Amino acid sequence: MSLATADVRAEDSGVASAAVTTAQAGLEAYSTAYWWSAAFFVAGLVASALLYRPGLPTTDPDPAPVVHM
Repeated sequence: MSLATADVRAEDSGVASAAVTTAQAGLEAYSTAYWWSAAFFVAGLVASALLYRPGLPTTDPDPAPVVHM
């Protein structure tokens, strides 16, 4: 914080401090959103791994007739 407001005039120090704090809050929000999205991707990966069935799908040797209109 002191480095970010080092060359600021005394009458502008409040505004500069608020700007730096707001920027830090914005970065924290992006970081939080990133980790939540990573958690959702991992949850999707786990769900996909549990539901995945390897091999070829089985086919019915005597299927019912299909009518296309």
